[in-house]
Amino acid sequence: MAGHYCTVVSTEPTTRRVPGAPGRGCSAGAKPALRQEAEGAVIEIRLLGPIDVWANGRQLDAGPQQQRHVLAALAVDAGRPVDVPKLIYRVWGGSAGDGARTSLQAHAARIRRVFANLTSTENPEPRAELELSHADAYTLRIDSGCVDLHRLRMLVDPQPDAEYPDAECARLLRQSLDRWCAEPLLGLKGDWPDDMRRGWTDLKVRATLAWARTERRLRRPEVAIGDLRDLVGERPLDERLVAELMRALAADHRIAEALDCYAALRQELGGQRGMEPGPKLRALHAAILRGEPVEPGWPTPRQLPREVPGFAGRLEQLAQLDALLDDVPSAAPNQQPTAVAISAVSGMPGVGKTALALRWAHRVQGRFPDGQLYVDLRGYDQGGRTTTPVAALRGLLDGLGVPPQRIPAGIDARAALYRSLAAYWSAGGCW
Repeated sequence: MAGHYCTVVSTEPTTRRVPGAPGRGCSAGAKPALRQEAEGAVIEIRLLGPIDVWANGRQLDAGPQQQRHVLAALAVDAGRPVDVPKLIYRVWGGSAGDGARTSLQAHAARIRRVFANLTSTENPEPRAELELSHADAYTLRIDSGCVDLHRLRMLVDPQPDAEYPDAECARLLRQSLDRWCAEPLLGLKGDWPDDMRRGWTDLKVRATLAWARTERRLRRPEVAIGDLRDLVGERPLDERLVAELMRALAADHRIAEALDCYAALRQELGGQRGMEPGPKLRALHAAILRGEPVEPGWPTPRQLPREVPGFAGRLEQLAQLDALLDDVPSAAPNQQPTAVAISAVSGMPGVGKTALALRWAHRVQGRFPDGQLYVDLRGYDQGGRTTTPVAALRGLLDGLGVPPQRIPAGIDARAALYRSLAAYWSAGGCW
C-alpha cells in the first residue's frame, strides 16, 4: 500500500518527548569536546587563523611566534606522541641548527606553564597538559575536539555517536568557517606550514558543503549562497561546489541563476579541457529544467507518540480497524489508491481511545511507508485550549516539510496545499 499516509487524530492529551532528547536527533553519546563547544568551550587551541589559546572565553598569552609554531606542531597531532626530530623539522625545517633541540625544550617548558597556570574551572579534569612521553617524544594531552582543526573535521565527518541536530551542527560549522582566515597557521613560515595549508584546503570546501546542505535541510538555502559563490569563484571547475550552489539557488526560487551556474561551468570545462559536466551535474540541471524539487528530501514524517505502556485487550476493536483498512478498494497496478479510509473511535474521557488508536497505528505503520502524521485536538484539555482546524493544518504542513513562509493563512488554502502535498509525496516526490 505504498503511497498512503496514516494520520492519527487524538482529542486527549498525550505525553510528549522533550525536544532535543536522545532519539530526536540529539545523541546522548555526543563527543564531550563538541558538547563543550556547544555550551561554551572551556579550553580551545585555534590553528585555522592566528595560533591562539583560549580558556573560558579568555585569550591566553601563547608566547612569541616560534613558541606558537611549536604549539601548532603539537596540536595537529593532539593526543598522540610526536617525536623530537619530527617536531624540529616542523618548526625549523631543513635549516635546524645544533641548538634546535635545546630551543624546543625551552618552548615546551613554557607551553607546559601555559596549561599549568590555568584554574581547575578553565582546565578541568582530565587536564590539558604537555608531557614528555618518553625520551624522544612529546604528547599534547588534550581532547582533539578542543583544537579547532580537529573539531571541524569531526563536524564534517561525524561519528555515529557524535551527531548533533541540524540547527546545532549548522551553528558549529558556521562558527568554524568564520574563524578560518585566508591563511591558517597565520604568520608561520616554512615547508611544513605550507604543506598543512595545502592539505587543509579541501577540508574548507567540504565544511562549506556540509554547512550549505545543513542550511537547506533547515529550509534556509539563501544564507549559504554568498559563501558558495565565493568558493566557486576560487574553484570554478569544482563540480561539488557548483552543484551545491545550483541546489541552493533553486531552493531559493532563483532558477535562472541556477541554470546560469551550469552554463558557466559548461563553458569553462569546454574551453579549458574539452569536456562536458559530469553525469550527476547534468542530471541536476535536467531536474531544475523540469521544475522538480532539488532540495534534500524532507525526512519521512514519523509523528506517532510512543504506545501507552501496559496496553492489553481491545482485540475485537483492533480487528475491526484491521477490517476497515482491508476494505479500502485497491487501485489499478502502478496507480495510487484514490479512496481514503477514515475511522473514528468514540467513548467517554479516559477509557483509552488514544491508547487504542496508537496501538493500532503502530501495528500497521509498515503499510503506510510515506509517513504517519499525528494531531492532538486537545478535546479534553483541562485549560480549554482545543486545537483549531487552522492550527491542526499548520502542524500537518510542518510535518510534511513546508517552510513556514510558504504556509498560507486561510483554512481553505491550507487544506488545498495539504491535499496537494499528500498526493505529491505519495507519487514519490519530496518537498
